[in-house]
Amino acid sequence: MKVVHISATPLAGSPIRIVNALNKHTDVKARSVNLDPAAYGTLTFPEDLTWKQNRAEAESLIAEADIIHFHHWFDFGSDKNPFGFNFIRHMKPGAKHLMHWHSNPLSLAEGYGLNPRTLVEADVPQMVVAQFHEPYYPNALPVPLIVEVESARPALAQRDKPVFFFSPSRPRHAYEDRWETKGKPEIVALLTGAKNKGILDFRVEEKLPFHECMQARSESDVVIDDLITGSFHTTSLEALAIGRPTLSYVDSRTQLVLSELTQSTDLPLINVRYKDASEVIEALARDKSLREEIGKFSRDWMLANYSEKKMAQHYVDGYQQLINDGKLSNKRYQSHRRAKLWLYNDVPDFIWRSRKGREKPHIIVPGDLSKLKFRIKNLARQIQSWIYSRD
Repeated sequence: MKVVHISATPLAGSPIRIVNALNKHTDVKARSVNLDPAAYGTLTFPEDLTWKQNRAEAESLIAEADIIHFHHWFDFGSDKNPFGFNFIRHMKPGAKHLMHWHSNPLSLAEGYGLNPRTLVEADVPQMVVAQFHEPYYPNALPVPLIVEVESARPALAQRDKPVFFFSPSRPRHAYEDRWETKGKPEIVALLTGAKNKGILDFRVEEKLPFHECMQARSESDVVIDDLITGSFHTTSLEALAIGRPTLSYVDSRTQLVLSELTQSTDLPLINVRYKDASEVIEALARDKSLREEIGKFSRDWMLANYSEKKMAQHYVDGYQQLINDGKLSNKRYQSHRRAKLWLYNDVPDFIWRSRKGREKPHIIVPGDLSKLKFRIKNLARQIQSWIYSRD
């Protein structure tokens, strides 16, 4: 089976990781084609083919592929897309294609200028990352983020005075966005308070190339991912794989999806919100042997439950389903659909809005134009969400 992955940006390295895992652990012959490797500036990731430099080879692979795996939506049946290329026209007879979602539909719809329902109900086979996104896309097959596990080099030893690592992708505070934030001001304030007690050091890294970020993380003792939104990122998985105690707040729906994906009811993540994290951070900083034990548990859990080989099989199963049935689906929402979507989607968002109403951001700068921009953006999203829920 030949599969070509098409993406307009690196998507935090997700497509290339999937491709590498498929080639390493399965019979699928996979390639990745990225339109803009420099989309994030200095935050770069490994690549396979790029559209500008390898277009002829990419077109040849597309013509031979059994499946074209598009990451996010664009008009791939027209040459009026960012690639300037009609992918459907160049696919061989009988070839299949799918869309793979990596972000929530409200954010994507805003960027595309579309109604979110247009994306969610698109008449195209869909996959979605198996995190908080799953109930936003009930027609999509959940598939995992892929990280290197077996080949990762664990770093289990801990300093007496630990170094905490935090890598926010944006400087936003906890409530500037529903999902696109790691609450940099709040987390830095937490770590600064603990550092002032002399119990830890920390480093905050932003916009580092992938390999430099990995190196900086491995040289630290404890990793903080996302204590804000209720989900986790690739950072958590990469840190667990090298045996680093890792803090990330995961809400009930994310835990549900992760447990189903891994078939494990254990979870090595230190699951805590930023508002409740102070004592957790201090207790962890003061106990070297506990940190080492959590690190061992984290590494062992990843080997047993989240290996590249095991996670790659989710994609193989999805491809086979697409070839056999011509569609993809999530069995969870084939019964009691409305009830489940309200429970797993609306309720966590209601809770977030309630918290937003009573929790003040760590930093507010009166008259800051960027603040005004984010307030307008969030108001627009709330209105869009209200309309979307009633369509």
